[in-house]
Amino acid sequence: MTMTASASQQAYEHIREAFQKQHSVTIRPQGTSMFPFLIENRNLVTLEPWTAHKPHRGDIMLYQRENQLLILHRLWRIRKDGYYFVGDNQTAPEGPVSPSQLIAVVTEITKGNRCYSVKFLPYRFLSRLWLFLRPLRPYISRPAGKIFTCLQARRRQHHRSDTP
Repeated sequence: MTMTASASQQAYEHIREAFQKQHSVTIRPQGTSMFPFLIENRNLVTLEPWTAHKPHRGDIMLYQRENQLLILHRLWRIRKDGYYFVGDNQTAPEGPVSPSQLIAVVTEITKGNRCYSVKFLPYRFLSRLWLFLRPLRPYISRPAGKIFTCLQARRRQHHRSDTP
């Protein structure tokens, strides 16, 4: 999930200030790269500062590309040359990302009025399974995305017919 360079820089400053005050930060991710686990305009994520602890495969992390864009993707692989990330709706990994580019790790995901820790066992299982299925994602995501889009359109159409 990405943002424009200027929005990214403003967000980075806000996040950095909050982390300096020892606060977590909650953001609403933008884009479709983390579908189906994160849905634009529907989910919130809580970020904690990334410290020098070793990230784990499957962690969703916020990092800054060399062009200053902030990216929220899942850690796919750890190698000597750096970290490799992939969006849940993507198959091509991005990397290497150096430790100096890492900013934060997602600790909670809010869906509607429910908040889930990323340590919640069903979430951990499903996210690891999805990571394992990376090569098959196009065959799963495209039909799922079309179904999701149709359901959203139906929901909007139903909502419009209910309002006078």
